[in-house]
Amino acid sequence: MAGNPPAHRRRLLCAGLLALALGGCAAVPPTTPLEGDSGWRRHAEAVGRITAWDLQGRVALTLEGEAWHASLLWQQLPDSYRLRLSSPLGQGVAMVEGRAGEVRIALPDGTRDRAADAETLLRRHLGWRLPVDGLAWWVRGLPRPGPEARPRFDDAGRLVRLEQSGWRIDYLDYVRVGGQDLPRRVFLASDHLEVRLVVSHWTLPPDGG
Repeated sequence: MAGNPPAHRRRLLCAGLLALALGGCAAVPPTTPLEGDSGWRRHAEAVGRITAWDLQGRVALTLEGEAWHASLLWQQLPDSYRLRLSSPLGQGVAMVEGRAGEVRIALPDGTRDRAADAETLLRRHLGWRLPVDGLAWWVRGLPRPGPEARPRFDDAGRLVRLEQSGWRIDYLDYVRVGGQDLPRRVFLASDHLEVRLVVSHWTLPPDGG
């Protein structure tokens, strides 16, 4: 397991950690909704069919007391993704590209690395094991298929809170996109980090992905 990196490198790694945590799993198959009322089931089935999107927004990560802020461009396809994080303070750009069996990362200090999955890169650079694969589902307001989940819904059948895989996800606001309600403001917290995401623009393909 990797040791704790020095402070200056930890700040750079925040960029890569944030991108890896957001990207998580390359493939985004349609999901099966949790049990719930008919409003939730209709909502989850419709949103679960969305497997491609462009997302623009702002994101903030707090890692053991250190904060990092960035603008975010997330381009997702059913079997691959590409994320670009740009710091408003000129601290550089982090890039992550992933597909089945390979994730590549480029950090602001010039570091380049690749691995079979995002969790391997996180463990290699930070020495942590984080369940990042759920985030491509959570950003759509859906639970990750498989692991036990504890959901709470609003009157419209949308998630307002989800606890899953050691994360707590609070959905603070939604926006109507292509006839579906997608998250606009999301707060995610685990033992090691907090992530705040504000989406300024969702773009969906004409057929929803």
